[in-house]
Amino acid sequence: MSTPADPPRSRRIQAERAILDQYNGAATWQALAVAAVCVAADMCGMLLTWDHTAGLLWVVLPLVILADLLLAAPPRWSMEVAIAHAVMAAAVPLVVPTQASATDANNAGLIVAAFLAGAWLRTRSAFVALGFLMAGLAVHPWLGAGEDADWRLVAVVTVTSCLLPWLVGRFTMARRRYIDELEQHAERLRRDEQAAVQRAVLRERTALARDLHDVISHHVSTIGMHAGAARMSLADPAPAVHRSLSAVESSSRAAMVDLRRLLDVLHGGGPGAAHRQPGLDNIDDLLDGVRAAGLPVRLAAQGRRRELSGSVDMAVYRAVQEALTNAVRHGDGAGADVELRYRDDGVGVVVTNGMDAAPLRFGARGAGRGLAGLRQRVALFGGTVRYGPERGGRTWRFEADFTDRGGAAVTPRPRDEL
Repeated sequence: MSTPADPPRSRRIQAERAILDQYNGAATWQALAVAAVCVAADMCGMLLTWDHTAGLLWVVLPLVILADLLLAAPPRWSMEVAIAHAVMAAAVPLVVPTQASATDANNAGLIVAAFLAGAWLRTRSAFVALGFLMAGLAVHPWLGAGEDADWRLVAVVTVTSCLLPWLVGRFTMARRRYIDELEQHAERLRRDEQAAVQRAVLRERTALARDLHDVISHHVSTIGMHAGAARMSLADPAPAVHRSLSAVESSSRAAMVDLRRLLDVLHGGGPGAAHRQPGLDNIDDLLDGVRAAGLPVRLAAQGRRRELSGSVDMAVYRAVQEALTNAVRHGDGAGADVELRYRDDGVGVVVTNGMDAAPLRFGARGAGRGLAGLRQRVALFGGTVRYGPERGGRTWRFEADFTDRGGAAVTPRPRDEL
């Protein structure tokens, strides 16, 4: 079954395959370059030191070139390549014993073959390949025209041309494999640490969700239920009492909706859970709830409506929500006006409402905390918040500006006014 992680994982696999293909292509060209250099070195050595009148030169030369070209074969053929060069080193003196430099026919290719055998073959196969190479190089001085060979010189040549490159390849690749294992171990540790952190975060989020559900949501729903019961039990409630009880009901319902969204996010309710936070698409529901609480609300828009980024969209919704909540709690109940001002680089919100006879004192304990929180939220988007009385202290004005350059313009909706 597909999961939300499948597309990123598929893209990661494709990227890794692309890197592997690129590496394999580079390795192939490098192997061809090494083989070409060996062909050039051995061919030039033979042409410069051998007697060109010897007919067998033109028989041995193609064989040496072929053996050197085998060096470009994949690493799994390193054993066969080593055997080919060992046979070539031993056979050349038998074919052309009169040539003084017959022992150097495939010297460059033999050195590279020894390196490849030590680097790519497993331990047992690597030692077998080394044995073939050393045997082919060690015996061929005595396979010539009966010349006396100094065994000490033969030993030095065998060590420098076979054993030394074999050891370099062996130790180099062993160190490379060790480093790769360390890197893989570090990567596994990093992934384990990330998994442990994710499990800890999931446990904490589950605990928070449980507390929200068991404590806060229970109390909020109880508040709404009792407010509704109190409103219906009053035979002839005063308009202010009716408005206040309706506002409590409306606010409790809105709080329960927000709590459910938060619980979805905390429970990991899918990749779209974080995007189900309210935004301007939910502004009509917000206004309907405020109207149900007894406060008439009028909505207007200026400029071409833009599709805002998710975080700005939610912040604008919260700003309108906070301003209308204050209008319900502290306004005169005559109504409120909401205006959205769309710009190319953002959006502005203006909410005005009549003030109560006893205006809110923002220096009092607990007063103005919502507006202070909004000021911090708007500041995250490079915006500003202004609020206060106007028109001789009878009207309260709330204004917020948000900067958002990542949105796109959309077809404007008809103005919604009551």
